[in-house]
Amino acid sequence: EIPGPLQDTVITLSSLSTNLDFATISWSVNGSTVHSGIGKKSYSFKTGTVGSITTIEIAVTIDGVPPITKRIIIQPLEMDLLWEAIDSYVPPFYKGKALLASEGLVKVVAIPNMRAADGVRRKPSDFGYVWTHNYNTVSESSGYGKNSFIFRNNYLNDGEHISVTASSMKGNYRASKNIQLNPISPKIILYETTWQKGT
Repeated sequence: EIPGPLQDTVITLSSLSTNLDFATISWSVNGSTVHSGIGKKSYSFKTGTVGSITTIEIAVTIDGVPPITKRIIIQPLEMDLLWEAIDSYVPPFYKGKALLASEGLVKVVAIPNMRAADGVRRKPSDFGYVWTHNYNTVSESSGYGKNSFIFRNNYLNDGEHISVTASSMKGNYRASKNIQLNPISPKIILYETTWQKGT
């Protein structure tokens, strides 16, 4: 539904008023015809890099019927999701990440990667966000500029599924990302250290 950069994508036509199987359908990409014929209802292609514009134009022709045209503009947006267990603890200088424990508090941050046609990188605060937690929309955490989501893990859940969709104000940029977080059982690790008198 929301293709990302350099992603294989398929567009399929459907109509309730026109029998597309007997129609002559022509596909063009950025002004050049790339696919045409009778009943050619689908077209596969690869999206461009982040921020690049791909314009798909479709012309459907049937004898005795005015041509039907459709234009689709795809401008892929990339997004990263970062998370941290904000009430977990690791010793100083520990080289690992603080993991999610049962009933732990987690913060997830969405970072869109988007350069518009003018070359300016869009800030995370330029987008609107819709967050879902275990496939349920979280209305109070969704909205314009709300690129972070904080929740507490439920001990009854084996894992937590988090997804977010970011959209620009005009709706011409969109991206979606999801992650699965699985709580880890805490454990105590003892290690030996050397102590000398006077040190």
